[in-house]
Amino acid sequence: MKITPIQDPGEEPLTVNRGIITVIPKQPFFEWFNKLAPDMPVQLEEFKENNGYLVTGNFADWEKVLKDNYRTMFENELWGMWTEPADWPVPRTFGLFKDWFDTKVSAIVYDLGSGPLQQQRG
Repeated sequence: MKITPIQDPGEEPLTVNRGIITVIPKQPFFEWFNKLAPDMPVQLEEFKENNGYLVTGNFADWEKVLKDNYRTMFENELWGMWTEPADWPVPRTFGLFKDWFDTKVSAIVYDLGSGPLQQQRG
């Protein structure tokens, strides 16, 4: 099988006009879920996938970018494990988000795909 590069060698790689926040659940997130679903417990060590969120903002101030977006990310992470919002923690503060999740951030996101970017729900 021949692999065709998406750009010519030596050509500057394509980037998108977004940064990315990768959200990594910590033990308190799994403790919350395991109380709701004790018959199907999930352990931190078993959890291998993390969600990434494309964001805009002033990437010189990542704390502000996180504060501006944490609620949506928090609720998406909760929804991914448990779809009944009545069982979600209240209040969902920035401090609780930071207690439940680690984050990795990057202001440079390379586009290695060959087709156009598309958005879709879930």
